[in-house]
Amino acid sequence: MADERQNAIRIFKKNGQEDGKIAVGDKPLTLLQNDAGTLLYVIDFRSTKAYIVQVDERRVIRTFSVPEFAVSGLLREKEGELWIGGHGSGSTVETNIHIYSASTGAFIKTVAAPVMPIDFAETNEGIYALSHGSSTLWKWDNSGKLQSSVTAGANPFAMIGANGRLYIASYDSDEIYVVDERAMKVIDRWKTGKGPFQLLMAKGG
Repeated sequence: MADERQNAIRIFKKNGQEDGKIAVGDKPLTLLQNDAGTLLYVIDFRSTKAYIVQVDERRVIRTFSVPEFAVSGLLREKEGELWIGGHGSGSTVETNIHIYSASTGAFIKTVAAPVMPIDFAETNEGIYALSHGSSTLWKWDNSGKLQSSVTAGANPFAMIGANGRLYIASYDSDEIYVVDERAMKVIDRWKTGKGPFQLLMAKGG
């Protein structure tokens, strides 16, 4: 659990008992874990830093620089890449996704995704990024080549991919947008309560 007040990753047992903490950054916000559960990538929202944590040893093993107000990310383990989005700083909004080496933290390149790419998903159909400043869903193939984009939602904030669909929380229209992954078309819109901000999907749902 990322705790921005304690500037730490807090660790809990399954019964809810706290079992330790790891000091990281100034405002840890985004957590990404590898499939084996051995490494945790922590992206700080305020301090322009990201941290790689060795889970079993509960210590930071590497730190690298990221843009200010970075948020959300996508860990592509097979490709050895870490894609990081963000809001931008001050009057300068973020228009790019920054890609780093997942092992060393070395900067590799940027990929354009205006404006404010703040959530990601990867499926068998491709790589997807959601830019809430432009209400745009972007799609790349698995090699990283841009395929298409579509307007989805009004100020969208979150996205989940499953069953050939992308589900997008549209904050300003109080809806969930449903997008066909392959066709990149909005196929349904579900009304929700006011301002949907996060999405969770139950197993088997």
